[in-house]
Amino acid sequence: MQLFQLIQKPVYQALLFVLLTLVLAWIVKPKTADKIWVIGGLMYCFFILTNFVLSFWAIDTWSYFFISLGFSLLYLAVIVLVVKVLMKMLKLEGSEESAMIFLVIIFHPFFLLLAIFFKWGFLKMF
Repeated sequence: MQLFQLIQKPVYQALLFVLLTLVLAWIVKPKTADKIWVIGGLMYCFFILTNFVLSFWAIDTWSYFFISLGFSLLYLAVIVLVVKVLMKMLKLEGSEESAMIFLVIIFHPFFLLLAIFFKWGFLKMF
């Protein structure tokens, strides 16, 4: 139960997925810059999914919504730095920017609002 309460906080979710991005990049050993951006983008999608699922257990829904969006933006800023450092360390060829995968950020508020709607509907029905 203690671990669940810890992982429910967006700050720990962001830290977890930054670490998972590093581990996945080390395991996959991408050959191009685009591949490492895709890894970063996919991990961001998993971050959003985890954040969406755990938002159902949030006590103060609206504060969780805004805190999650804040850490989502912070996560993006950190992961951009991490990916650029990994590109330099791995000496990958290609563009140093490929943020198209990060357009998924548009969907994060939508998914959180959807969770709030489902939670509200569930509480009204039962």
